[in-house]
Amino acid sequence: MIDNPGQTAANWAIGLANADIEDVITAGVIGKAPSQNAVSLAIAAINTSISTNVTILNTAIATKALLNGSTANLFSVKDATAPGHATALAQVQSMIASATYGNSTFRSMGMVINDQTTGSYSCWASGTGDSNIAGITFHNPGNYGIKLGLRADGYFGLGGWSRAAWSWYSDPNGNCVTSGNFTGYSDPRLKDNVRIITNPFAILNAIDGVRFNWNRVSELVQNKWDKEDIGLLSDQVKSVLPEVITPSMRDDTNDTTYDTVDYSKLVPVLIEAVKEVKADTIRLRAEIVRLQAEIVELKKGI
Repeated sequence: MIDNPGQTAANWAIGLANADIEDVITAGVIGKAPSQNAVSLAIAAINTSISTNVTILNTAIATKALLNGSTANLFSVKDATAPGHATALAQVQSMIASATYGNSTFRSMGMVINDQTTGSYSCWASGTGDSNIAGITFHNPGNYGIKLGLRADGYFGLGGWSRAAWSWYSDPNGNCVTSGNFTGYSDPRLKDNVRIITNPFAILNAIDGVRFNWNRVSELVQNKWDKEDIGLLSDQVKSVLPEVITPSMRDDTNDTTYDTVDYSKLVPVLIEAVKEVKADTIRLRAEIVRLQAEIVELKKGI
């Protein structure tokens, strides 16, 4: 037992001296005033060659340290320059900058959670209710904050806080709603080999607009079984516009992909078809005017 050998910050109730270096405490339990921490574990300051204050090592059990209590802050790092108030983020960042804990890795970008085994959770956040529920909150202090969350009714989206209304959300059936628009790059400076779509009516004539009901197999990719819908058939679209077809991600159940159609890319074909209709309309109107003039002349000769 060593009782505060030359130290004034606290009295050692129990100490274990380093067997190789006299009066260097390797581990100890400190008793402090009731208003502060009841028990602390530390390396004595006189051992200046060791930079780590606390090391917990036990190969006999899985849990190295357990924090459990009724207070809000089970772990807190305070800034000495602002007693009792400021949190020293720099201290925490330097402490965990390159550490790895299980499948969670802390690095310069913050925290990376590695892939887990099938059926397990990489990250868990929960709550109840339909308002003010956020699985993840993004906050730029003093500037902006936004929430990403799942409501009790199954709606998942991004919004709230500084943004107030939802920026986008999806319902339990997979329908998406946004407060803005979906846009894609269209700057001509990004494109080569530009040419006008030819024979737009031939393309459209190869595609049927259909009504249908989703079958049981569709349950593998969406929650619309037996619901009536309208749309196109991807095999027809692929035969004339393969550019608008994208395979879905591979289904885990039967190791199959399903075709998806980018309906927005049909707009250029429709535009060219409308232009052809307009050109035909102008030509036919001119022909009608000519024929009407001929009729007038013929009537004069009667």
